Amino acid sequence: MAHYPAASVTPITYDWPVNATSFADVVTMTPLSWQAPAANRAALIANPPAAIHVAVELLATNV
Repeated sequence: MAHYPAASVTPITYDWPVNATSFADVVTMTPLSWQAPAANRAALIANPPAAIHVAVELLATNV
């Protein structure tokens, strides 16, 4: 906000349903893909959750 004091911030949150394939893609986009041991990643991907929670903030300006 220091650079865009007139900006508005809109929080966006939702639960996104995932299947095994899309969850594996999500894991690949996180630091888990290179920091977690391969066995831990495989166990995580083998048991995907039904959904993941997404929480972001949208910064909007009139510039």
